[in-house]
Amino acid sequence: MKQNLLALGLVATLGMTLTACSTASTGRTITIEMTDFKLTPAQVEVKAGEQITWDLQNKSGNDHEFESDAGKLEEVLVPSGKSKQVNWTAPNKP
Repeated sequence: MKQNLLALGLVATLGMTLTACSTASTGRTITIEMTDFKLTPAQVEVKAGEQITWDLQNKSGNDHEFESDAGKLEEVLVPSGKSKQVNWTAPNKP
């Protein structure tokens, strides 16, 4: 299978692997915990065309941004101590 790395930016980086040969799923939720310049988990694997709900939980004392130019996810600001959910569909081609 052909795989590429798709970086999701914050102040730290979350790597996401897209699998080009896979079919879309019905969707899932992935929780990302943001703590003082670190994302957990640090890497997530998603299928091309997969529907994802990002559950962004900012556990730090600072506001954080979550975005991906390559994944076409616009900047999402998550204030300190708050959470946001964002629906996103992975690109069909990595």
